Amino acid sequence: MRQDIELTRKRKEAKSGKELSNLNTVNIINGAVLDILPINNPNSEISRTRSELGEIGKNFTDDDIKRINAQFDFLSKYWLDEIEKNVFNGKTLKMINK
Repeated sequence: MRQDIELTRKRKEAKSGKELSNLNTVNIINGAVLDILPINNPNSEISRTRSELGEIGKNFTDDDIKRINAQFDFLSKYWLDEIEKNVFNGKTLKMINK
């Protein structure tokens, strides 16, 4: 939303056709980058999690979904560290790469 407001402001400030052309090129590139790269947008994370949960996801508030995401993130990182420690003699990959 903030990006849309910023782009609208820039369009209003553009004084020549060249500036508008450059702005359109930037908009196209920004759109492509946003399509390709994951963005840490809390609202999209909430929507995605709610969608993944299916019907039961509709029963959770946004704060509930945020807590679920945080717990899942913590557990997945913890479990991955534990697996790495079992495989690499008590060390995680992060410890090995230091």
